Amino acid sequence: MKLLKRIFSSNRPPLVHVSWSSRSAPFDNSDTESIIRKACRHFRLGRVEHEYVLVTSTSDGGRIEVTDDLLKRLPDGSLVELVRISAFESFGSEREGRFVEKPLPSPTYPKRDGTPSTAKSSTRYNPSPQSVRPPVSQPSHHSRPSQSHSRPRPSPFPRASSPIPLSPESEDSIPSSPYAPTDFPSRSRTPSDNTPYVGPRYRKPVIYLFPPETVPDATVSVHLVPQWTFTHIYPLADTKLLADGRQTITWSVSASPDGTLVEKGTGLELSYIFWEAAVERAAPPSPPLSAADAPSIEHFDPAHPSLSPDTPTVVLLPFQQLLPYLDGVLKELMLHTAARNDFITYWLPLLSKEPYVALRFVPQPAYERAAELVIQPAPDVITRVMMLFRGVPAIEADMWSAARDRVGEVRWATVIGVKPEATDESLFRVLEWGAIEVS
Repeated sequence: MKLLKRIFSSNRPPLVHVSWSSRSAPFDNSDTESIIRKACRHFRLGRVEHEYVLVTSTSDGGRIEVTDDLLKRLPDGSLVELVRISAFESFGSEREGRFVEKPLPSPTYPKRDGTPSTAKSSTRYNPSPQSVRPPVSQPSHHSRPSQSHSRPRPSPFPRASSPIPLSPESEDSIPSSPYAPTDFPSRSRTPSDNTPYVGPRYRKPVIYLFPPETVPDATVSVHLVPQWTFTHIYPLADTKLLADGRQTITWSVSASPDGTLVEKGTGLELSYIFWEAAVERAAPPSPPLSAADAPSIEHFDPAHPSLSPDTPTVVLLPFQQLLPYLDGVLKELMLHTAARNDFITYWLPLLSKEPYVALRFVPQPAYERAAELVIQPAPDVITRVMMLFRGVPAIEADMWSAARDRVGEVRWATVIGVKPEATDESLFRVLEWGAIEVS
């Protein structure tokens, strides 16, 4: 008690709470430069403090940059946001102090005739009644969603077994092309590696098909909850926007028993289908599960993935022990040798950033609610592996003691719901794997 009194005694500087992505932490309310420097170090952003500013909300709903003078007038415990400078520029007069996102640097893409072409970038802002929102466009190595009619939005988490009808396409729907810009009507732009407002990213989920005999015509569809938006796909396909605000993509392929896929129409040979998704920072938390689902299905929210010392199934390993453990777990989850090798080597640079790694795998029913996978003809067994992980500094390892003790106790095949017949070559099997690095 005496220690707490000393910590919060009046002779100590007041605290300011800094939020970044889905995290927040308190720092001494000294000056903006030192707060930004300490926040960048705490959130492990690197030595990039010159690229960030502190922003707070105004009484009229706007946002204003925090200066040292304003910092002195903020009450103890005030919440400010750490924001990348390149994402904002002044809007209106200095008195208004509002911000809008600046256009990203426009990348150059080749035209069909080989000459360079600069893709249009987008600007998002809060227009006045007299202003007009500028068009939104993006380069098209992503896909193009089509407009849908406005309808009441049902729950973004329908049961996986329920059919999901596609909404009608509008007349101005344009098929995706490697050279055409992508227009997302319900979002300001497609997130990419340099969009500062992007939240957790679901990287490299890949889908393998292993039929017992050749399937000449198969369709593979992925339907995302509104919190997620497609960022990259391969092979290229049209993105459609469902009536409830969700995005969906469908690929048409033939599938051979050895896993080789051939895209219909192009003849492109594939080992797997690839897609990625990201969350905009402003995405609201998804609604909780219904009372009927809550006891049996974990609530997985793509915008706020849960990975903390209190997570019941999380495990913590020193990096030196991680790779053999991970290879053994992936084998238990029915990943073949090439898939295990691709999984580990793809994520190795991020897994090796800190001396410890915390990880867990998301149960398939929870994952299915966020990204529904529909394949026709219907497979006999589908195995979907999604890993959440984060690096843990040595100074924080003691907080994860329960997770360290849990290594070897968690049976991931049971947690995820992997079926024993997932390796039965007489069945039509589908395998998908991917991961999210949690901040």
